[in-house]
Amino acid sequence: MTSKKTKQDRTPTTMAYGSLDIAHMHFNRELFGGCLSPCMFTMRAASRSLAYFHGDRFARAHGEEGKSIDEIAINPACIAERTPSQILSTLVHEMVHQWQKEHGHEPTRCYHDRQWAAKMREVGLQPSKTGEPGGKETGSQMTHYVVEGGPFARTCAEYLKTHAPALYQDQKAAMEMIRRAGRAKAGAGGDDEGDDEVKAKSPGRVKFQCRGCELNAWAKPSAKLRCDDCDRPMRVVEKEEPDGED
Repeated sequence: MTSKKTKQDRTPTTMAYGSLDIAHMHFNRELFGGCLSPCMFTMRAASRSLAYFHGDRFARAHGEEGKSIDEIAINPACIAERTPSQILSTLVHEMVHQWQKEHGHEPTRCYHDRQWAAKMREVGLQPSKTGEPGGKETGSQMTHYVVEGGPFARTCAEYLKTHAPALYQDQKAAMEMIRRAGRAKAGAGGDDEGDDEVKAKSPGRVKFQCRGCELNAWAKPSAKLRCDDCDRPMRVVEKEEPDGED
C-alpha cells in the first residue's frame, strides 16, 4: 500500500516540530553563522516560563553512543497570546543559551550573565528583566524585547514572508493560566494550588527550581543551590515575575 507523502508531511507532529526545526536552521545561519548544532525540540507546559534551554539533555538510545543533543523546550500554554515574531524571538533567546554552551563559557552563579547579554544584543534582542527599556540585563530569570531595525527584526521579517510557523496551543494549560491571572488581578489567589505556582514555604524562604528536571527546593533567597542530577545551578522562581524565558 502506498501513502501520499504530502499527507505524511502535514501531520500535527511534523508541522509543529518541523516548523521549529526550520526556524532554528534559518536563525542559526543568519544570526549565528551556522555554528550551532542541531537540537531536540519539545513542548512542555509544566512551568510558567515561555521556554528553556537544557544542554546535553538527550542521546540516541541505539547507536551514536556518546553523542549528546541539546534541548530547546517551548511552552505551548503561552503560544496563543503571542505573535509569531514574539515566539521566534523566544526561540532565538534560547539559541543564545545554546551558543554560550557550545562556544562561550557556562554561567556559574548567574544563568543570564554578561556574556549571554552581550550576545543577545549582538543578534538584536535587548535583555530586560521587565521586558521594557531600562530593565536589568542580567539575572536568574530574564525576558527581552526586539530591537527595532536590528538583526533579528530584519531576518525575522524576511523569514515570515515565506514561512508561516505551525504552532499549537495547549488549551487546558492556557485556560488555567488565564484563570489564575484573572484571580490574581482580582486580589484573590490565597487558595492557589502550590505545585507549579511560586510559593514560599515559610517566612524568609523562597522556591528554587532546576532549569532541567524542574526539581524544587526551598531556601533563603541568598542560597546558592545546585541540582546534582543535572549538575546545573537552581534558579529562584518568583511569583511576581512576568512569564519570561529561562
